[in-house]
Amino acid sequence: MPQRSTKKQKSKEPAKGKKSDFFPPMKDINEALKNCRRLMDDGVIILELRVPFTVIFRIDEEKFKNLEGWSDKKQSKFRKILSEEITIGMQSALSDSPFMRYGPFMESDQARKQADLIVEKTREVLISNEIESLSRLKHSSKNKVLQSLQWEVNLKERDRQLGHLKDARYVTICFWYTQPTSGIEDTFQGILRLTGLFDSSSDQSLTLDLHPYEIKLLIEDLSKIMKSLEG
Repeated sequence: MPQRSTKKQKSKEPAKGKKSDFFPPMKDINEALKNCRRLMDDGVIILELRVPFTVIFRIDEEKFKNLEGWSDKKQSKFRKILSEEITIGMQSALSDSPFMRYGPFMESDQARKQADLIVEKTREVLISNEIESLSRLKHSSKNKVLQSLQWEVNLKERDRQLGHLKDARYVTICFWYTQPTSGIEDTFQGILRLTGLFDSSSDQSLTLDLHPYEIKLLIEDLSKIMKSLEG
């Protein structure tokens, strides 16, 4: 086996395919980034941005498991890189925080150089003008901003006061929202989230029961809003 040279050399960009103590090989990360972009375009992955500087990739499990040419091993490998390097890379790119990028325990120069490269590649492949604009709006808003939305379809057959309801179908929607703070404070909270110390209990929720007719009216109003924004 060739002996490692003891001569000190200037460290350049991490070699493609080379594995550091902190990250998978860059060729694997680059491939995962390209697959992530394609799956986002195809609606298999939905990107959700939350305050403070939190990225959520929601995978449509039904579509994902039926991807042609994706073995269980390939899916598992992709999920791991998506949940770690790509997620943190995007959060770091959007927050532009060196500390958030490197993490509090990353002291290796090689690891820092590769972290910089991951952030650069993530920004290049995944962060469009629309995504960057969305992140800036959410973190600079003076009003409350949407964090996430959960819903479920229900069937109500009887009510204690009204009696039989003829199998009334409705949807329960829960809107989770929060109040953005200053940019510095949001970045600090984002760092705490990376280290597992951030408490998201400051998020508030509003839960509504909506009849299909109300959903139809809501969709019509949202369509008018979209036309106004595009006009």
